[in-house]
Amino acid sequence: MINEEIAAIFEKMSRILAFKGANRFRSLAYERAARSLRDTEDDLSELARAGKIAELPGIGHDLAGKIEEYIKTKQIRQYEEERRGIPEGLITLMDISGLGPKTLALLYEKYQIKDLDDLRRLLSAGELEKTRGFAWGRGIAQFMAMLPMAVPGLVLGLGYIFFFNAPSNPLNGLYHTLTLLTICTIVHFYTTGHLTAVTALKALDAEFESVSASLKVPWYKTFWRVTLPICTPALVDIARYFFINAMTTISAVVFLYSPETKVASIAILNLDEAGEIGAAAAMAVLIAAANTVATFGFMALSWWVERRTQAWKQR
Repeated sequence: MINEEIAAIFEKMSRILAFKGANRFRSLAYERAARSLRDTEDDLSELARAGKIAELPGIGHDLAGKIEEYIKTKQIRQYEEERRGIPEGLITLMDISGLGPKTLALLYEKYQIKDLDDLRRLLSAGELEKTRGFAWGRGIAQFMAMLPMAVPGLVLGLGYIFFFNAPSNPLNGLYHTLTLLTICTIVHFYTTGHLTAVTALKALDAEFESVSASLKVPWYKTFWRVTLPICTPALVDIARYFFINAMTTISAVVFLYSPETKVASIAILNLDEAGEIGAAAAMAVLIAAANTVATFGFMALSWWVERRTQAWKQR
């Protein structure tokens, strides 16, 4: 049915825009339009002939024009232009539930992940490959790395509600707290942090472990005195990634906040839906400003860490 065809294109358009770092509200507009088209029982071709497409919920004149363009030509020019230059395998990966466009953008930029095979090879590396004393934990680490990709943010948030909101649960006190929001955000974005750590660990010379073993130094001392200091810059990058995503995430925390713990990204969404475009824009600027300040702070921390832990590279 043509409704599903156009909804699928709008859904992909939303993900491509998010992948490219375009305005978040443009991406959300296409996502809402896709949902609206799937909920519409009337055939879009009939609505186009009657000139009523723009009357559908979430469909303005701009999107109505794109729908009419597809009905006439079986393609949308802007969609073809936006997807140009993006590997086809990446567009296919965007269909994987739980693998967000921003995570894919980072994987593409840092690790040249272009298709499912590239992603499998990167995940198979294992964070704990470098230190022999951690061999027993590789299976657990790989499972933990894959799990957040398999669970969409909304499902993750609902799962937290059912688990933490149960009166018989001793952890019930965490519900509607910042602690739970923090835990949820870390779990949601864990995969990218894991992959960054994998890359840092695999860059280490394997002789560290060999020398340590020959000197009968316990693995945990090697990890604490050698592995951790060398990988500290990567840990700073991971912390910056978590901070920025925590400032902008919506899906995983939309069910977990309370009036006392409402996050800024949720406030923007509520203001936009209430028609308070100016207030929503102001809140978005505040988030951008906070992220900018934090980025400079992390850059300063990274510079200090580099001087403290990476001086050996200059010798």
